[in-house]
Amino acid sequence: MQVTKNSPSRKLVPILLMLLIAPVAAFAQDKPPAAATASQDSPFSGHNKFVFSYVKMILLSSAEKMPEESYSFKPTEAVRSYGQIVGHIADSQYYFCSLALGEKNPALNIEKTKTSRADLIAGIREACAYCERRIRA
Repeated sequence: MQVTKNSPSRKLVPILLMLLIAPVAAFAQDKPPAAATASQDSPFSGHNKFVFSYVKMILLSSAEKMPEESYSFKPTEAVRSYGQIVGHIADSQYYFCSLALGEKNPALNIEKTKTSRADLIAGIREACAYCERRIRA
């Protein structure tokens, strides 16, 4: 489709932009009560908390649904086993959240030291709890 100077598509774009921008501008002018503003998170941090809780739920449910015998599964010798991946995620949680908290990384080395399903699930739960300290801070 060719857009010419007088084509309907060319006239439609400014109208669509106006319809998209007008609600945002109107929303920005509304000021919530001061008490509500003080108790609410910024949209960015609220979104991050939501995403973290969603990812946490996915990680924990996938770790819990995997049978014990599959924790040692490796598609090839060149990659980590499922259990090592779970441990690696827990170690990464500690690493990144310790940076956000301004603390020294506990460096529990879960990927290398834990092999059982129960220990790895506990490790990922504890890593998520450690990160939630930052979320509540």
